[in-house]
Order: sequence, then structure tokens, then C-alpha cells
Amino acid sequence: MSKLKAYVKKLGLTSAHSQGHTFDTIAGPIAELRDMYPDAGGRELCTQLLIKYDMRVSKYVIIL
Repeated sequence: MSKLKAYVKKLGLTSAHSQGHTFDTIAGPIAELRDMYPDAGGRELCTQLLIKYDMRVSKYVIIL
């Protein structure tokens, strides 16, 4: 394991893949964000999910 990966694991940071979100698990937060930001695209929704809900999600999960 590289030093960077060990450090990231020690900090408890998880990737979008390891969080394992599906559209069903993010549907509620996405609905709330759509109300607040009706013109937001996929990338902006990804950013807002991270900031407001601490959820790392791939933009491909949002687009589906």
C-alpha cells in the first residue's frame, strides 16, 4: 500500500465507489437539491452532495 493510500485510510476518507451509493440512496437529497438549485447540472449536484450531505457520488449515478 502506498503512503498516500495509507494516509487517506487513516483519515477515514472514502471514495465515491467505496461509499456505494445508488440512485435510490441519493434520491431524497437530490430532490432537496433540485428544489434549491433547479438549473444545476450533474457536476454541481455532485459538489453539493459532498458539501451538504458528505456524500461522494459519481456524476453517472446522478444522471441515471
